[in-house]
Amino acid sequence: MSAAGAYKKPTKRSVMDKTEQKLHEVISVKKRREEREEELMLLEEQRDERERAQMAEEFEEREEQIEEFNRRQNLLRAELRIKDGRETPLDLIVKGLRIIDGEKFDDNAVLDKPLWELTPLMPLKDLEQLEEEASSFLNTGQHARFWKALNECVRDDLHTRQGKKNKKTDGINASVLSDVTELLNNKGITELEKMGKEIQSMMDDTDGGVDVQFYEAVLAKLPLFKARAVVTAMHEEVQSVVAPLRAVQKKAGKSWEEVLAEEEEEEKPGPSPGPSPAPSDDGPGPSPSPSEEYGDGSMSPVLNPLHRFKDEVIIDEVDEAAERLRIRASLIAQYRGEDDDFSKEKAKGFANDEGVLGDTDEVSLKKKYEWEAKYKPRKPRFFNRVKCGFEWNKYNQTHYDRETPPPKFVQGYKFNIFYPDLIDKSKPPRYLLEKSDTPETVILRFTAGPPYEDVAFKILDKEWQLQARHGFRSSFERGVLQLYVNFKRWRYRR
Repeated sequence: MSAAGAYKKPTKRSVMDKTEQKLHEVISVKKRREEREEELMLLEEQRDERERAQMAEEFEEREEQIEEFNRRQNLLRAELRIKDGRETPLDLIVKGLRIIDGEKFDDNAVLDKPLWELTPLMPLKDLEQLEEEASSFLNTGQHARFWKALNECVRDDLHTRQGKKNKKTDGINASVLSDVTELLNNKGITELEKMGKEIQSMMDDTDGGVDVQFYEAVLAKLPLFKARAVVTAMHEEVQSVVAPLRAVQKKAGKSWEEVLAEEEEEEKPGPSPGPSPAPSDDGPGPSPSPSEEYGDGSMSPVLNPLHRFKDEVIIDEVDEAAERLRIRASLIAQYRGEDDDFSKEKAKGFANDEGVLGDTDEVSLKKKYEWEAKYKPRKPRFFNRVKCGFEWNKYNQTHYDRETPPPKFVQGYKFNIFYPDLIDKSKPPRYLLEKSDTPETVILRFTAGPPYEDVAFKILDKEWQLQARHGFRSSFERGVLQLYVNFKRWRYRR
């Protein structure tokens, strides 16, 4: 049996080898499982980190959207308050910044003083509301520095009114603070920055012989006065832009008599003795005042010499009306003119078995369109044919001949609808079959969109041949919709 290979008793060594091999396989499987678990944990951590980053990005974007929405709402509320005549100082500041950015207003009224000069006179409730509304403009584009400075000024006044102590200035003598205020007042931002650098370097190099308390008070108050300088500089810029606009608006609001009187006052060089010089004939002189023209009570205008109008273009009313009629006629002729596609289709004429589709077959549509307010509806042009003929079937061959042919009947139609000025060329025109008022006919309606109206025709209600080999065509190319149809022929069988 052992020689035949039916059974071989395992040796001790072979059993040990198999056991060791299985043990190695178990260890390797366990190791792979641990590695796979570590990979899964790493992937899970990466997924969580990616989700946290995505959520943080979405949250940040959401916060930006909320801030932008609140800023727009504040601007809208400011516009409404300005229109109603109940504007706040902050509304006038926003209006001034918009004027600097190039916006136009009918009323160019802005603040006459910087805001930090007005806040000490405001009630505490209005000051708190001002601080809340001004903080919403902190991240506003190119004027972010101004809004930050304005918030600094408003916050300082609010804390002072509320009795909150400033840690940097707490404990400093009031006389020292008054000297600091006197030192920093009416200085520009450049001077304040330069002063701050000098004081900081002086305090770093001090050896005990410098009044540290005074300079510490200056450094503590320096940010507030820098903010005031920024607000004052922006206020002066707004005033420099608004002043010319106010002058133009003031001049535009005067009557023409006042403007003429001011110009005459400006042109007068002063009182001079002697007779006034005679007017020159070389050019037009000044127009006489209304009191000179109608001083005697007559309402007839003064007859001016012709040379006063030598540089003016004189238009005759009759000639102008004739010119307008001519231009109008040319435009109408151009509008009603036939384009190339329409002319080509019309030049093809008719085949022996074709005729024109009569005007009586067109159906009048009374329809309102959603785009009528934007585009003026107009009717598209069309050139349609009707195909007529007869068949030599057994009945016709028996009762008719070539000299006396059988009566013709409608075998199909050819529609050519022209849409050269279609607004949305990506959407081709469509045709629809609708119910007619007679059982043997249907209404074929064509619709395309602005600026064309729908057109409809009454045709026979018969089944169409929808194969191209039987002459069917439905296409829209180069602004022309073509629909060619033939009716099915029913053959008589016994």
